[in-house]
This record gives sequence, structure tokens and C-alpha cells, in this order.
Amino acid sequence: MKILIDASAANRPQKTGVEWYAFQMIMALKNVIPSEVEVVLYTRQPLSKEFKNLPHNWKHKRLHWPTVYFWSEIRFSWEMIFSSSDDVLFVPASTPPFFHPKLVTTIHDVGLIARPELYPPRAFVMQKWSMRRAVGADLVCTPSEFSKQEIIKYFDIAENRIAVVPNAPVISDHKRSVEAHTKDDDEKRNALVYIGRVERKKNIITMVRSFEILKRSGKHDDLKLVIAGGSGYGYDEIKDRIENSHFSTDIHLLGYISESKKQELLAQARVLLLPSWYEGFGMPILEAQSYQTPVIASDIPPHREIAGRSIAYASPENAREWARFIENYPSSLQNNKNERDFTWDSSAKLWWASVRRLQSVN
Repeated sequence: MKILIDASAANRPQKTGVEWYAFQMIMALKNVIPSEVEVVLYTRQPLSKEFKNLPHNWKHKRLHWPTVYFWSEIRFSWEMIFSSSDDVLFVPASTPPFFHPKLVTTIHDVGLIARPELYPPRAFVMQKWSMRRAVGADLVCTPSEFSKQEIIKYFDIAENRIAVVPNAPVISDHKRSVEAHTKDDDEKRNALVYIGRVERKKNIITMVRSFEILKRSGKHDDLKLVIAGGSGYGYDEIKDRIENSHFSTDIHLLGYISESKKQELLAQARVLLLPSWYEGFGMPILEAQSYQTPVIASDIPPHREIAGRSIAYASPENAREWARFIENYPSSLQNNKNERDFTWDSSAKLWWASVRRLQSVN
């Protein structure tokens, strides 16, 4: 048996949530997959230096293709024609190829199906088609029990074909130096921070409205709202709303930021805000908690599943409720230690155990 991995998303220089998941999972699997099992990473571009020190049983194969389009559907599919029936292909963050051996995919959430109004209509058909291909895998991984039940609900897939493999915080080597230079002084923490894609699904406008409510009170002259992340569907609407705000000079729209800058923001934030309408997990919660930074998140099932009583929750529709929680900081924020311990190592072990069961059944 060989483990074949589509590392194209993990190999991208600019990573967001899904790409970071793919990268961190692959790196953790280096320590979990036994040395007698051959592993092959496939990419369209040269392998990033981030994938340093691959184990002796791991190989990389670059599949040349002249364009970013249809690499998986054509070039990768052609490569998979020559795979063995005993092999297992893992596609953590992309559309599966048409031809493949046993297939393991990851579906991070089914928001496209559950809340289609939050996604671009032009991309709906293609993304839905891609998701249906991923659901058809021999084994579907998903990061939460909530997402598992949503997949069953919308795709009528057998429960035993789904494995819950949680995400974990993305913590780089930069973390220690950030912590060493961050003063633990709440009086100096005047930034409300959001980190994630700037898009309609993330409910940014409710967050902006809550910030405006606080500023109008006249008691938070030094308060800033920092929004960091690449642009997504609805970005122009969000940008216009911010630019037309009476407090626009106190709202900082940073765009995509580096991993080191992200960790600086998390360490220095007064509060991390995560007001999403829909999620499959909520990785920023865990990343903020690694710095003991308080979190207010939308009151949706996956957030409660992963954070329990360790954070505060507010209704995603109610800007005044968000403002009240921030106003009452820190007494409104429970900031308890998360009862669950999320690590990439434990997630990789869950993944490998699920693949072994798949092989034993087949």
C-alpha cells in the first residue's frame, strides 16, 4: 500500500484556513505513518521549502501543467490511472481527480449547501459539484461532529464512512518570540481583532456595527477594530461599509497578513471576535486561546462543540449583544481553559487509524 497525497493546496505560498489544515496535517502525518509505508506528495509547482526533511519513505512528484485550471481533473487524474488498487489517495483541500484508487477526502463544512446565500452564485454550481465528488469518497474526514451530522443530513451518506478528525491551532516557531515581547497589560490592549477571510459568510458587518455602538458611547476613544484576512465573496460591500463608517479611521482593514503578523495580533488583542454565520470548526478560537486571548464567537453549534464554556458567545444577528459583551470585558468573558486538547499529532493519529480501518474493511 502507498499513501498518495494531493499537496497542491498545502504547497501554496499564501495559506488561509483550508491550506493551513492541509499543510499541518501532512506535516503531522510524517510522524504517524509507519516507515514501511511509502508516501508520495503530488504538486503542480516545485515543493515548498516548508516541507523540509521528508522521511526516507516519503517522495515528492511534481506534475507539470501549463495552467492552474484543471490540474486535478486532467493531469492528476492521468497520474492516478497508474496507481494500484491497494493505494490510498488523500485529498485534504481540493477537488478529487476523476480517476483514483481508494479515496479519502476532507470536507471542512457544508455551508455552501446549508447557507447558499453566503456564497457567490457564479461559483455555486462548480463548488457544489466539487463537494459532491468529495462526498463520494471511500472515507470522508470532517473536523467536527456538527459537520458530520450536516454531511449526513444534506448528502445521505452512511455514518460509518465519515471520520471526525478535528483541526488544531496553527502555531509557528514565531510564537515564543511574540510571547516574550508581548506585555501582559490589559490597559494597553485596545484592539478588537478579527482574523479570517473577509467575506459575507464571516458576518463582518455585524462586527462593524457593534464596534460603532461602542464608539458612540463615548467611553472607548482608544478602541480599534483590526480586520485581517484576504478578500472573499461580498468584500466590496464590506469595504464600502467600513469606509462610510463615522469611525472608519479606527477600523483597520489589513488584507492578507503573514503568519508571524497573525500571531502578533493574536498575542496583543484585547479580544478576538469570530462572528461567522456558519462554520465547520473555528480554528482562530484555538489559536487565540494558545495566547490566553479572550474570545467572543457567534453562538453556533461548532463553536460550542470545540470551545465549550471557555469563551463567550453572542447571537450573530445582534450587534448590540456583541457590544455588551465587549463593554463588559473582561467579566463577560469566561476565558477558562479549553477542556479539550487539540493537537495536529492526535488528529493525524485519528486519520491514520481511520485509513487503516478502511483498508481492513476493503
